[in-house]
Amino acid sequence: MRARSIAPTVARQPILAFVLLAYLFTWSISIPLALADQGALPFDPPFPLHYLSSFGPMAAALLTAGLTGGRAGLRDIGRRVVRWRVGAAWWLVALAPVVLFAAAAAIERLLRGAWPSLHAIGQVNFLPYLGLAAVPLWIVTSGFGEELGWRGYLLPALQRRHGALQATLLIWLVWTGWHLPYFFYLPGYQQMGLIGIPELAFSLLAGAILLTWLHNGSGGSLLLVILWHGLFNVFTASEAGQGMVAMAISMPVIAAALAILALARPSDLAGRREPKPSTHRPRPLGNQRGGQEHDHQVEQEIQAGEDAGDDLQPAALGGQLRIVAVESAGALGQGGHASPEITRVN
Repeated sequence: MRARSIAPTVARQPILAFVLLAYLFTWSISIPLALADQGALPFDPPFPLHYLSSFGPMAAALLTAGLTGGRAGLRDIGRRVVRWRVGAAWWLVALAPVVLFAAAAAIERLLRGAWPSLHAIGQVNFLPYLGLAAVPLWIVTSGFGEELGWRGYLLPALQRRHGALQATLLIWLVWTGWHLPYFFYLPGYQQMGLIGIPELAFSLLAGAILLTWLHNGSGGSLLLVILWHGLFNVFTASEAGQGMVAMAISMPVIAAALAILALARPSDLAGRREPKPSTHRPRPLGNQRGGQEHDHQVEQEIQAGEDAGDDLQPAALGGQLRIVAVESAGALGQGGHASPEITRVN
């Protein structure tokens, strides 16, 4: 009964309901952790609970989709999670964080003489050393936990009302605000300080643009979006993504976002922009009256040629005849026509 009473309210404002629910689920975990870290609570909650905060967007998406679309809404999200039949190029994009990390590692080896430690991938906040188990941790939390919400529900909902670029900007604002409590207890965020909020916002903007492009270009595949986000955090949010490695991975993402903005259509951020129509117009050869006078002159010349003899060849006129189609002024949309002009070339 309670779900039935909530459903009409959510149906009236589904996007607002999703955002409020995502914040509620996440902040109910992250704000107490932030208060505890700042010494504002008389007890210390277990900080590994932090990883549950990532599931706020997913919980909000499933609840909102279920209340507004029923089983069909939930099936739509589920189908896109397992949509793997996409072009090979999109799979390369989804797995690009691995390639970027390999390239960043090679750059660090050349510049500093040492490879980055792969052992550091298993070192994550608030948990014992995980080894390679850190990879599925990030895919499940950052991938499934966040992306079922941001690109699974919110992006399609916004794109039903707005173009892809505007929808992406709205998601970026919500996504940035959602992260704010992390600045008060997560070590990496605390090192940046509050002055790092613009830096975070800029990186999230680049990520939002790229993920919209990946989602729309792959036909709405959430699987690829989940993999990209999870793998990106494997190499940037763990101890492995420090210093030059993080920069070498992030800069190509920013460059890709700029290229998408420059080349893709704002309506879907997937297809190429249409070339701008030419503004060149043929120069009028005269006004309507002048065109009519010219046509009359041509008719007289033709008649004179017929009077001189129909068997007269062009060579007998001491030159060569050339017939050119000339547009009268009316051919520019005023009901004109093309008329032949006979010119002499000596």
